[in-house]
Amino acid sequence: MKNLNYSRLITELLLLALVIILALRGCDAGELKERMKLLNENQAMIASERDSIMRLLNLKSFQYDTLYAKYDNLSDEVKKMTDQNISLSARYFQRGEQIKKANSDYEALSRKLATLNTVNDSLQKEISLMLQRFALCEDQKYASDSINSELAQSLQQQREKILADSIAEANKPIPPKESGFISITELGGGFGLANTAVDYSKYLLSVNTIAAYRINNRFLTGFGTGLSFYNGGPMVPLYLDFRYVLAERKYSPFLVADGGFLFVLKDFSSSGFFINPAIGASRNLNEKTSLHLSTGLLMQASPAGPPSGGYRRSFINFKAGISFRGK
Repeated sequence: MKNLNYSRLITELLLLALVIILALRGCDAGELKERMKLLNENQAMIASERDSIMRLLNLKSFQYDTLYAKYDNLSDEVKKMTDQNISLSARYFQRGEQIKKANSDYEALSRKLATLNTVNDSLQKEISLMLQRFALCEDQKYASDSINSELAQSLQQQREKILADSIAEANKPIPPKESGFISITELGGGFGLANTAVDYSKYLLSVNTIAAYRINNRFLTGFGTGLSFYNGGPMVPLYLDFRYVLAERKYSPFLVADGGFLFVLKDFSSSGFFINPAIGASRNLNEKTSLHLSTGLLMQASPAGPPSGGYRRSFINFKAGISFRGK
């Protein structure tokens, strides 16, 4: 309000000074009236502006009072918050001391825990070693028990087998000796080896019959003869036949050893001798009849004959035969 009074006073002084200046200059009344009119208008305008300013100043004063009241409230709140901050700072310091103590206790407990872990690891290793030794002892005991059980079972089985074999051997009837006469008829063929461009060397076809005697289940012997056809002409063999059965099975393997003379029908003086080792197998068709298959190496020679000093021929031969047993 004091500022507004000062403004009015200054305005009135300015108007008075203007009037004096105009009077001193000797202005006439008409001009003075015009200027007074202009001054009044200016004064009215200034008054209007003054009122506006007064209203604005009142509004600002109200805003200022409101802000000042809020400032007082904020000051009180700031004071409260400062007090709270001081209290929180004290609590924070106290909590920091507690945290320091807790960290110190935690480090002490960590050291104790590390020591306990070391001791625990050592104990775990010792326990693991003891368990491994115990498992090894159990395995050895189990293996020993298993071996003892197997040995006992094996001994018991051997005892039972020996006892059963002894009883079976005691009760086994003595088999009759399988002996007697056998007739064997064979068909054969072969192809020559080495030089086959001369007579009696390229191929042969034969039919033979053997009258044999079976000495036992494995061995028989007899005499054989027949007719052999070569590329040079026919020959008549006369030979001994020996046979040995290696094992009695469904297909029984046997060895053959034949040897004797070869008579040349076209030129008796060219006759010679031969040997014919072979291997084969036989199968019983029934109680008296068997089928035979064999292969071997036939080697024949003549000490006399052509100007070349005789012949020596070799053949790979094959035979298939059938035998008949007597009563």
